[in-house]
Amino acid sequence: MAITVLGFLSPVGIPKFVVLVDKVNRAACDTSVGAINAAILKQYVLQLAGPKPDTRWMDDIDSMDKVEPSWFADGEVPTCPFGGPYEIQNGVCQKHSH
Repeated sequence: MAITVLGFLSPVGIPKFVVLVDKVNRAACDTSVGAINAAILKQYVLQLAGPKPDTRWMDDIDSMDKVEPSWFADGEVPTCPFGGPYEIQNGVCQKHSH
């Protein structure tokens, strides 16, 4: 009896679970993009507020195409569950393609 019930629920439950996991992973990527953009903005403001304001800093971050781990409280750049790096264009982290 239990095997029959499990056999009936599996075709329904497994696809819903896969869709739910995909939604959670996409939300995690979006959250990481927001955290990276907040870190970029913070660093940009710090550059402008420093003793020698560096207005070229945004160009530098684009050429580096990366953010520094030291910009984050835990010392790690947020990642996307789908893998791969994020792109930074015009000083803004772009949504990860998945």
